[in-house]
Formats: sequence, C-alpha cells, structure tokens
Amino acid sequence: MCGRFTLSSPWKTVAKLLGAEPVDDAEWGPAYNICPTDPAGVIRVGPAGNAEAALFKWGLVPWWAKHPRVGVRFINARSETVATTAAFRDAFRQARCLVPASGFYEWTAEPGAPKKKQPHWIHPADGDVVTFAGLWAEWRDPTTKAPLLTFTILTTAASEDVRPLHDRMPVVLDAADRARWLDPASAPDALAPLLGPWRGKLSHHPVGPGVSNVRADGPELIAPLRARPENLELEL
Repeated sequence: MCGRFTLSSPWKTVAKLLGAEPVDDAEWGPAYNICPTDPAGVIRVGPAGNAEAALFKWGLVPWWAKHPRVGVRFINARSETVATTAAFRDAFRQARCLVPASGFYEWTAEPGAPKKKQPHWIHPADGDVVTFAGLWAEWRDPTTKAPLLTFTILTTAASEDVRPLHDRMPVVLDAADRARWLDPASAPDALAPLLGPWRGKLSHHPVGPGVSNVRADGPELIAPLRARPENLELEL
C-alpha cells in the first residue's frame, strides 16, 4: 500500500518539469509527510486536452458516494482489480492522473516488538521525481452542489528493492508511459502492462518516528536514522 508520501520540490517547479500548467496560483510544497485527506498535487488532462496541474484531496470519493468521508477508505486502488471495483472502475476508464512524488514511507515491525513500528523512506536512487499512477473523481455536495476533487494512488506487487519492507508499493510510471496513462483514448485493457512493479532502482533507509505524527513536516523527516552505538554507556 501507500499511506504516506513526499514531494521535496515546490509544486509549481514540479508541474513545469512535467509539462503541466497550474490551474491556479496555489503555493504548495515541499511536503515531507503527505497523509490521507491532505491536499496533494496531481496532473490530469484538462477540458482543452492539455496537461493541468492542480491540488486534489487524497482519498477518492466516487461521484455516487453519499458522504465524502468514504474517501478515507479509498486512498489506494489495487491495480489487479481497479477495472472492476465499483469505487474505481469509472475513474479507471476516463479519469486517470499522475501523482508526482519524491518518495514514500513504509513501516516494519521491530524484532521482538511487533507493535513497535520502524518507518522507512523509500525513494528513487537517482533522486528524481517519479509519478505514481492515480485516478481522480469529482463529487458534489447534494445540498450546496460544491465540487470536491479527490484522487487515489494505484498499488502493485513490490519490486525487489521494496519487498524486504512490504509486499505492495505504488505503481510508478516511466516517463515514456505518462502520456499513454493520461490519454483518455487509451483503452483500459491496454494499460495493464504499465501496472506492474517498477523496474527502476529504489533506495531506502530507516527514519525517525516523527513521520508518524500527521502534523509533522520538514526535511528532517527523511533524514537517515542515526544508528545507536552498540556499546553505549550511560553516565550516572
């Protein structure tokens, strides 16, 4: 799964890098602890057919949902069943997006203490921004008709680099595949080859517990955790 991710560059810089035009003047990023229900940057095809960059809320709310709180359940969509799952199948056919990221977090249980979790930051070995495969949806409040724009991140089986930490990971799209993913004319069946484990190189290292606090942010969250000396002597 993917429950937290990072984008260590300003949003407008990332949008320009990916050839997308921001639809508003919102200032956002860098962000080192993007959590479910937070706003995050996505890139989609706009009404004019161009790539648009905008901030959507993380946690997809289908158009038919009775209440937006269901979005908390739909932060991720399994790539193996996305075409048939009721919450995602409409978006998979006609509302695909890119979710730029510089990395994501996973937690592992510590030996002998299964309830104590150690966070790890996983990121491209070359430090580049990657794009997760995403879906978006527009939900309207039944009373006010105000629109709510939300997104989900597709997941797949973990690559060899991620497997020691978790058995799932976000679907990462290579630069050559981004346009095909976004193209509304792309048939869903033809997109299946894009949804497997990423072939690129990923690195990871343990980080401090600060990321577990949803209010925490800052580059210190992705700093490598300093190893505790084995022969540490306490001064009394």
